[in-house]
Amino acid sequence: MQKEYLSDMNRTRIFKTLIITSISVITIISGCKKTTQQSNPTGTDKPTARLEIYVDRGAFEYDSFSLRDTILTYHPSEEGFEKDSTYSKKIVKHISKKQKDSLLAYMITHNVLNSSDHYNNETTDNSLLQITIIYNQNTKRISCDDFQRGCPDKIQYFEELFIQWIEVDLRRKLLPG
Repeated sequence: MQKEYLSDMNRTRIFKTLIITSISVITIISGCKKTTQQSNPTGTDKPTARLEIYVDRGAFEYDSFSLRDTILTYHPSEEGFEKDSTYSKKIVKHISKKQKDSLLAYMITHNVLNSSDHYNNETTDNSLLQITIIYNQNTKRISCDDFQRGCPDKIQYFEELFIQWIEVDLRRKLLPG
């Protein structure tokens, strides 16, 4: 009879241990799910980040580019100094999510959002380059008096990249001298 009592006690211990272990596992799993939901509240794989980038060019162009999510648009100058050229036609191009992600990675790697707001140039023949970045709830405007002189490469990169993605030769026209 004493053996039966001990075996009943062992069964009770095993049962209690099993219950406690099950509750612990359930608690851990539900905690992991909550952490995942907090890091991605939409419950989808899509990032919730808002990205808009505007590139404004001065000198003879006075045109601009805009990137909203994955839609890149070239906006010709309203002055339209060359009515029949590629510079006078609006162009819309869809870029891939991979291209957008690589641009975001570039911005983070090169610390673009912490750049100075203005880069000065003391010459008289300047050609403005202005970048406006809206990322989530943050807006950063960076202007360079001249797109080449005194303007960091990491800022010039946006203009060059957008021209490349548009796939039309929209490089700046430079005057001799």
